[in-house]
Amino acid sequence: IAAKEAYESLLQTENLPAQVKAATLQQLGWMHHTVEHLVDQGSKDSCAIQCLQKSLEADPNSGLSWYFLGRCYSSIGKVQDAFISYRQSIDKSEASADTWCSIGVLYQQQNQPMDALQAYICAVQLDHSHAAAWMDLGMLYESCGQPHDAIKCYINATRSKACTNTAALTHRVKLLQARFCNPQTGSVAGGKGGKMLPSIEEAWSLPIPTELTSRQGGLNTAAGSPGPQAQQQMQFVSLLNITFFFYPSTFPHFPSLSLSPTSFLSFAVFPPSTLLSLALSLSLHPSLPPLSLLSDLGLFSTKTLVEANPDHLVEVRTQLSQPTDENWDLSGTRKMWRCQSSQSHTTIAKYAQYQASSFQESLRVSRGSGAAWRKKGPFKHIKFGTNIDLSDNRKWKLHLQELSKLPAFARVVSAGNLLSHVGHTILGMNTVQLYMKVPGSRTPGHQENNNFCSVNINIGPGDCEWFSVPQPYWGIINDFCDKNNINFLMGSWWPNLEDLYEADVPVYRFIQRPGDLVWLNTGTVHWVQAIGWCNNIAWNVGPLTAYQYKLAAERYEWNKLQSVKSIVPMIHLSWNMARNIKVSDSKLFQMIKYCLLRTLKQCQILREFLQASGKELVWHGRTRDEPAHYCSICEVEVFALLFVTSESNSRKTYVVHCQDCARRGSSNLDNFVVLEQYKMDNLTQVYDDFTLVSQQGD
Repeated sequence: IAAKEAYESLLQTENLPAQVKAATLQQLGWMHHTVEHLVDQGSKDSCAIQCLQKSLEADPNSGLSWYFLGRCYSSIGKVQDAFISYRQSIDKSEASADTWCSIGVLYQQQNQPMDALQAYICAVQLDHSHAAAWMDLGMLYESCGQPHDAIKCYINATRSKACTNTAALTHRVKLLQARFCNPQTGSVAGGKGGKMLPSIEEAWSLPIPTELTSRQGGLNTAAGSPGPQAQQQMQFVSLLNITFFFYPSTFPHFPSLSLSPTSFLSFAVFPPSTLLSLALSLSLHPSLPPLSLLSDLGLFSTKTLVEANPDHLVEVRTQLSQPTDENWDLSGTRKMWRCQSSQSHTTIAKYAQYQASSFQESLRVSRGSGAAWRKKGPFKHIKFGTNIDLSDNRKWKLHLQELSKLPAFARVVSAGNLLSHVGHTILGMNTVQLYMKVPGSRTPGHQENNNFCSVNINIGPGDCEWFSVPQPYWGIINDFCDKNNINFLMGSWWPNLEDLYEADVPVYRFIQRPGDLVWLNTGTVHWVQAIGWCNNIAWNVGPLTAYQYKLAAERYEWNKLQSVKSIVPMIHLSWNMARNIKVSDSKLFQMIKYCLLRTLKQCQILREFLQASGKELVWHGRTRDEPAHYCSICEVEVFALLFVTSESNSRKTYVVHCQDCARRGSSNLDNFVVLEQYKMDNLTQVYDDFTLVSQQGD
């Protein structure tokens, strides 16, 4: 208590140096986390986090403060925040065995044993006497049924002078040795074919992925030569550019296929068995047990959702129930492209009641009335529960943890996912959205925002029917929308298949069964209709490829011409990529570098213009997780220099304008304040540091 009061008294000192303030807050925050009865139990974590965040405001480069913050987040179950903090700790300071041990614990809690193993190996390679890491590694091996390796780890832990539970570990070693040496007691050790993890000797010599060892942190892609897993994942991304389906019998052999760089695949459907084969083929150790892959999709069933969060908000679209391959007007006399719907809102519990009553009503309908489905109106109105946000980890922790078991290419957060480098939340893109459906529920035609890829899983119990058109044909569909007075980007439309066939547009049509994962490739045009009662979950991903970046940047520029906001801030993303990742693909590197150069040039020209006009730049900086900024009038992305009205600046509301819109409002910018978020020296340093990484053998 006396130490706490002394620290708090010190913080009241006027003109306290930033380093002293940061160190004091750091110590105070860690005391709140570790010392019992310092504050009441309910507020200790929030007090600790608040102190550490203030410490980082004073000294954002303190690796130890970031580590302490990660420990606090981990203790209250904020897994993603903990990972981000640990990543920052590694980025800001020299490698720490404590940090890697904590990362291993997080991975183990998330049921990612291979990632946990690699983190623990990083820890003990940095500090061979790190007792906690050896003990945690032993527990990991034991949980995976590998007592031989667990024994070796426990023995290494007991040899450390820092070990505080030597007696318990020694007892555990003797118990495992007795069980392992006596087959009658039932050895828990598997044979070579049953190992989930490499042995401790194998793990020690395996190359640790650069995303773990790089000081850039956990979201970096591997520099130089990728490990076996990264190589296979890149091969998979390449496979998405070929023109045929993958079936369970052929898919696991994909590394031997001949790839065609000029052809493309608009989508791929992975039934559960194929998805499992994919997960195994992308794993360093193909003996990974099946139960580790989405073993509980029931978490997303209507019943479980109601039990978890009955009052969660649901957007409802009231639509006409029609045949999947047709779209009629209200009278049912004319086919058309335009989709009509009205918007309202409800809760998960109330929509669940509607789903159930809709199903019960269908049971009362006579068998012969099924022919009425093909009639040309008047059609029945149905309600589609759409865009249900599952981003809140406090509400949906178990659900989001289940999705972390997916192969890396399909995960919401992944090192090779461009959207994981945006640095802030884009709802429905780098977060999960849920869709609750009755038969006839329609997702109208569209391309994903900025042409990113998409992952969609059908929870069931009913099916969905999908229609898709490869990206190169999107212009023809845009022309059809123009002919029908519909905005391709912002309008709601359902293509007339006869129009597409006459224009020689290839249309892929397939059924998504319960448990099927649909992967939509870059820029694929698609539309979907439920043919049963079902729920779906979906999100976007961006493979780290030149093709994905190119199409995203093209759509970003086309959106400007169409006066449509780009949901993905490509300039902001490009600079984050330059800071966070190492690129060995020369085409991707050249495109990112060109974007950085053009941005630098634009910033410098604008700064010189403002200085010549006598306009002062006010330093504003950026806060952690601050979203990218857009002009409040034309909605183009605004980077580095923000034009805000004097009134909004004084109120700290910051209504942002781009330069063009600001000058339209005030030609001499008298009514505007220019906020500077980045120094030119900082941007220039990022540009210079972003270099092409040579692949092994080059």
